[in-house]
Amino acid sequence: MAKRLQIKEFTVDGITDNAKIFLPTDINGNVSNTYQLDCHFLNLQGKLRRLQKTTKLQDKKLALKEAKAIVEKEYKHRMSYGEASKNMSNEKLINAFVSDLNTKVKKKAKMIKGGTWNADNVKKNKGFVLNWIAPLLGNKPLGNLNELDLERLVDKMRLEGKSDKTIGNCRTALSYLWQFAQVRGIVGATQPKFPPLRPTVYRKSGVKKGNAFASPIEVREALGKIEKYLQKNDLTENQRHKLYMFFMWWKLLADTGMRPYIRDKNNVPLELKELTHSKNLMTFARYEKRIRYTANGTGASYKIVDELKAYYKENKIKNEQLCMVGLDGKVFSRKAYEIGLEMILEITGWNKKKDAHGNQFAQYSIRHMHITESLKRGERKIDIAKRCGTSVRQIEETYYEFIHEAREPII
Repeated sequence: MAKRLQIKEFTVDGITDNAKIFLPTDINGNVSNTYQLDCHFLNLQGKLRRLQKTTKLQDKKLALKEAKAIVEKEYKHRMSYGEASKNMSNEKLINAFVSDLNTKVKKKAKMIKGGTWNADNVKKNKGFVLNWIAPLLGNKPLGNLNELDLERLVDKMRLEGKSDKTIGNCRTALSYLWQFAQVRGIVGATQPKFPPLRPTVYRKSGVKKGNAFASPIEVREALGKIEKYLQKNDLTENQRHKLYMFFMWWKLLADTGMRPYIRDKNNVPLELKELTHSKNLMTFARYEKRIRYTANGTGASYKIVDELKAYYKENKIKNEQLCMVGLDGKVFSRKAYEIGLEMILEITGWNKKKDAHGNQFAQYSIRHMHITESLKRGERKIDIAKRCGTSVRQIEETYYEFIHEAREPII
């Protein structure tokens, strides 16, 4: 039997275990004229763990230097791609993977996230691999899959209306496929990262806490009730004006996502301070808690503002704040505001309305609707936060994630 002579152990960056360089002998005891290398990669699995190579050098110091270079290069390669000699066609790989899943069912093997494999698990994972991952790969080896490929996969799934929860299940199926290939030395230990996902929690409300979430349909219905009520003949001029202010205010809230009000030291609602036009957006400057931010409306805000200006001109209202002012042009007092809000909630039925989780409808439900629908349309959280005067962290803590659609005016 061959013997190992002049054993020299070494470690490269803590990734190997008992890496040794030695001069082997043959059956007859003859010493080889080149040093050879034998080591184990601790954090790799299966056939990727063992490395045996020759340095093709006779000098011990040079052979040790070359052995370290071989280990570093091979480790990096195996972390990413596995052994090229182990590659197989994607069709053969996937068929072998599905066959292995069926074996797991028979053996009642454990799954990554707990539980045991069953026929439904196999069907679901097989579906994701065949319908999404296989077309993504094409003729590309699994080990060459990169993060850009996965971003394209996620974009494609979202365009076809798949929720983040479904995309998360596809990610799990890829993990199973990768694990299967890694054990067999086909791919390395480093699986490309999936784009960050927060799976959808299916609720009728888009809000985790606070006031109820109003859907766009519910807001449209509420606005319709207010508009119909404004046509009544028994309203005083002051009542009609106050209701009309709330009517227009709610439309602006739906289009911009601004807070419906904030109390200052005099306990009056915060009014709009400025108004500017930019391309197809209307930008409102707001000041809350001594912080200035801007809320952008769409073309819907243009129509609302134009209608308000015409209304002020007709009624000779001198106004610098744009909305939520009395016939005298002054901002509503706290009492006048609360009387108007009570009337509007009663007309819409929101004073008694609750969502499926017992959360009370309120004026703030319109802001919830705007942010929720903006998330559904795929807007960046940082853009929503800037427009609505909040933070990304607050959005993540308050609202669920949804599928992505093109942004359009919500109401």
